[in-house]
Amino acid sequence: MIFVMLLVLCAKTPVLAQGTPSQEKRSRLDSIKQLLGLKRSEYQTLEGQERNLTAELDRIEQELETYQEQLDAQKSALAQHQRELAAIEKRLADLETSRAQKKSALATRLRAIYKMGDLGYLTPLLAASSSENIDQHIKYLQIISQNDLTLMAETKAAMQTIREEQKTRQAQQEQVVA
Repeated sequence: MIFVMLLVLCAKTPVLAQGTPSQEKRSRLDSIKQLLGLKRSEYQTLEGQERNLTAELDRIEQELETYQEQLDAQKSALAQHQRELAAIEKRLADLETSRAQKKSALATRLRAIYKMGDLGYLTPLLAASSSENIDQHIKYLQIISQNDLTLMAETKAAMQTIREEQKTRQAQQEQVVA
């Protein structure tokens, strides 16, 4: 680039006659050398600026890559938390359905016990006509009683599981927000 500028400058310089003093030629040569020195200096300054800008661009690109990796990791973690939260929500809905069914069955059993009167389970025993009927009624009453106890225990366990799942859901939601 500098060389081209010098050629242009030389081309525009009028050819001096043979009889011109050498002083004028030297003056012209000195001005060309001075201009050449200035252009070299400008060129070196521009090269330095280019190196600085290139280094800064490289640094910015590296930071951008780092931030992109962090963003990708955060997106992945968020997606994982959302999947876990959805799974918890599904389990919680299933547990709520199961609890409602158990509660309905328990309510039905409690109504039946209430309708039996003050004697409760003893009413069928007292209505039995023979000892064989009593043995059979006792067997059935034990099964019914065991089923009632199982139903109450399952309902209690379902309620406890629901509370635990709700706590887990709350913790997961807090992690997603954070």
